[in-house]
Amino acid sequence: MSAYLQVPESTSPETIALATELAAGQPSTYDTVRAYEAWIRQTVEYDLNAPLPAPETDAVHDLLFESNRGFCEQIASALAIMLRTQGVPTRVTTGYVSGTRDPITGVFEVRASDAHAWVEVWFPETGWQPFDPTANVPLAGDAEVDSVGVGLITALGGFVGVHRRALGVVALLGLAAMLTFWLAGRLLYRRRRGRWGVLQDRFARAAERRGARPGATNPEMAARWASDCDGDVAARAEQVAGQLDRVSFDPGFVDDDREYGDIEKLMGSLDGAAR
Repeated sequence: MSAYLQVPESTSPETIALATELAAGQPSTYDTVRAYEAWIRQTVEYDLNAPLPAPETDAVHDLLFESNRGFCEQIASALAIMLRTQGVPTRVTTGYVSGTRDPITGVFEVRASDAHAWVEVWFPETGWQPFDPTANVPLAGDAEVDSVGVGLITALGGFVGVHRRALGVVALLGLAAMLTFWLAGRLLYRRRRGRWGVLQDRFARAAERRGARPGATNPEMAARWASDCDGDVAARAEQVAGQLDRVSFDPGFVDDDREYGDIEKLMGSLDGAAR
């Protein structure tokens, strides 16, 4: 476990001091992680074009105290180093987020752009647990930028006005074909996704109805209940999110009928929670 406590020699005194200050008075490792995540969320902006630190400059120090801009690998590394300075075994993990769900088959399409990095923290009682410090970090600059597709849609609008009747017939045929594919896809959906995958989709749909963005991480989706529900409901949402992350990221996870039943009941209570 000592390998997961090492910090670079370039780690600055300011980084260590900040980590120590934020950890002071926290009752548990979990609370320390959340305190670090909250500070990063308030201080750092997510930016794929973040400037590179100057030569001989510690990258974590630059992110936390200089540029305050970074992408997922930089943000995850900062959280990992801060925790390691406090004697908490931590590692940075890379992989992919869930991607975009195909509306016909229900299968998630994962692309290179869905690559992501997060942090796993060692808890003696439960082993490695994932945390995504990037989840609630705000975007730098404009979140949405017009693309070439905007002009294409405008041009198509004019075309539709001229060929409305013929396109109506084509649209009906297309809808019939889509319905056929959808019915076939539903038959394959549960077999491909498995029961935990179905539960993940159910959690995502419920969170999106409460305003979560498509493709949000589970902790980010759980926060939608915390925004307008009492503490008990919010805690149930966090528990569901944590278990779903464990199913996805914990290599030691073992499926258990009782555990699944408990989480499914919690999900049922979230579906019925008043807004």
